[in-house]
Amino acid sequence: TVNMNLLSISNLSKIGREKPLFTGVTFGIQEGEKAALIGRNGTGKSTLLNTIAGVYQPDEGTVVINKEAGVSFLPQNPQYNPEDTIRQHIFKSDSAKLKIINEYMELCAKLGTSQMKASLQKRYDEIMLKMDNQNLWNYESQISSILTTLGITDMNRVMGTLSGGMLKKVALAQVLVEDTKLLLLDEPTNHLDITTISWLQKYLHDTDRSVLMVTHDRYFLDAVCNNIYELARNKLKLYVGNYSQYLEKKEIEAEIEANTERRIESVLRFERQ
Repeated sequence: TVNMNLLSISNLSKIGREKPLFTGVTFGIQEGEKAALIGRNGTGKSTLLNTIAGVYQPDEGTVVINKEAGVSFLPQNPQYNPEDTIRQHIFKSDSAKLKIINEYMELCAKLGTSQMKASLQKRYDEIMLKMDNQNLWNYESQISSILTTLGITDMNRVMGTLSGGMLKKVALAQVLVEDTKLLLLDEPTNHLDITTISWLQKYLHDTDRSVLMVTHDRYFLDAVCNNIYELARNKLKLYVGNYSQYLEKKEIEAEIEANTERRIESVLRFERQ
């Protein structure tokens, strides 16, 4: 089977305040690919991710996201409406499937607390039928499992009252429940506890969704990613393999560079004699 191309980026450039952040960036993400974007601070990794997500406009070039695949973006500082409930935030996507699942979950919560109201029961039967017809039970159980694991139990809590750690978990849940094939994650482990980090690591490793992420957590990166894109000197370079293999390749590159320098130096010395 040929892997579907989920993301095609061509000749992408973005100029920062003082200088270009990146220029002529061209690459693509395939179905099932797990990639990391690495580079020193200030090289423009977040900007590149935001540009791919459509938050920023590029100064040059194109970003094409496969329509059927869809993309979900977790920014470093997720935006939210402080008045929204957790439920409203997590299910804010336009997906028809998610709207049905959300209503089903909401009805379950209501039916759990009240005597069977006839009107509720009728609506519940209708939603059950929709869940059956659209084959949504598996998707619903995945969503329930994500919410349970992240400790999101009271869906009526208001976003403005949540701690930093809880906000991050809700933002993460919102991205993970979406019906998309490509995840763009900017520092996904920030503000998360160890248990959640190791769960997320396993989730991203096992999922058939594609991942492009920026992270400073080397262990996490090594456990999830099989492609490393390095942003350096305004250019993007692909290193196939995990982070440890990337480090080995960088070492060899540095040696070759040093040898070349030495060779040029000795040729110049010879010519100067």
